[in-house]
Amino acid sequence: MMGLMSLLLLTGSVLAPVASQDHPATNSTCGVGMPAQSPLILQDSPQSNSTGDFSLSVPYPPSTVYENNYSDTWYLAPIIFVNSTGNFSGTVSFSTKSSSPAVHAFIGLPGSVTITPGSGSSTFVNIDFSNLTPSGTYTVTVIGESGSLRHSVNIPVTVIAPHLYPSFHLSIDSTEAILDPGSSTTFTLTVTSLNGYSGSVSLSVKSIYDDLLKPHVSYCINPIILTISPSKPATAKLRIEADANTPIVVAGVVITASGGGHTESLPFSIQVGPHFDMTADPSSLTIQAGSNASSVLTLTSYANFSFDASFYVEQWFPGAVCYMGAPGILPPCPSLGVTLNTVTVPAHGTTTALVRITTDPRQTPGKYYITLNSEGCACAKLPSLTLNVTVTPQTSTGNLP
Repeated sequence: MMGLMSLLLLTGSVLAPVASQDHPATNSTCGVGMPAQSPLILQDSPQSNSTGDFSLSVPYPPSTVYENNYSDTWYLAPIIFVNSTGNFSGTVSFSTKSSSPAVHAFIGLPGSVTITPGSGSSTFVNIDFSNLTPSGTYTVTVIGESGSLRHSVNIPVTVIAPHLYPSFHLSIDSTEAILDPGSSTTFTLTVTSLNGYSGSVSLSVKSIYDDLLKPHVSYCINPIILTISPSKPATAKLRIEADANTPIVVAGVVITASGGGHTESLPFSIQVGPHFDMTADPSSLTIQAGSNASSVLTLTSYANFSFDASFYVEQWFPGAVCYMGAPGILPPCPSLGVTLNTVTVPAHGTTTALVRITTDPRQTPGKYYITLNSEGCACAKLPSLTLNVTVTPQTSTGNLP
């Protein structure tokens, strides 16, 4: 996706499933089926039968989306809960419908769940739409089916478009500065016109941490006034300088642009002191289930002392409704085997570490994200990086149980 992607947190009150009508299951012999109906008015199967039933609910529907001038696409992912009623036992499969082609919806993983009497499970629905979607309330309908049983629940998606008044957008080529004592660095600020804005924009930089910064660290913007128009953005330079006696400092400043009644701010982090960089080769891997792979980490030190770098690992499998520590509530999250040993990093030197990744023959296929977080250095910053790992199915599972 192009541009900045915005993620909306899903909170709100409990949404009761929309009331529905009953209809008989289709009888292929007599040709009896669902009566004609308008789109998205889905009818449920009878609520009681000899084998029980299931129910769908959305306890946390999405909040209202307020579009802005800086995002391209919005993403929502409300969770769908499925519960057995009576003596129902079986597999429930899901599908979706949207009231508008402007709002896209599809079921995440799993696409079907199996439940037993007295139990339940869950999945989620992916919803996305453009930042240019007109204001209004749209409806995404999730349908669950198991044999002749069919139930649905409606999820309202309310969108409020921005007022397209003339304004501007402030950006910078990095959001942090990492310096050694006695060094300096420069960054570029860019102010771009939005919705026809023409005029001057004033720039400033301030910090509430001046008691940490000002004795040793200076910062300034030049020039402080820019003139922009719809076809002519303008730039300024932010210079950060640390004197030779600067201790370890981690603090932040706020860069502000103001003009024409519009104000926009950017946070910016300043870190002075020993630090090191970490890269991975390769950073993206494709592994067939049951196979292994590895990546080489390169650690480059800018510290005047050696240290032992250790690591802790975090994993993410997008699309899975799961929980790392409570398999009784949700199924355990799919994960990969990851091993990585502690390494000694020399002063102002470079070393490598090997990341070994193992998979099970029945590993869930898909994209995994492995974040490696470093520890062990009294540094201004401890770096981390993420490996993208794609697991493909085995071509043959043989006699696996």
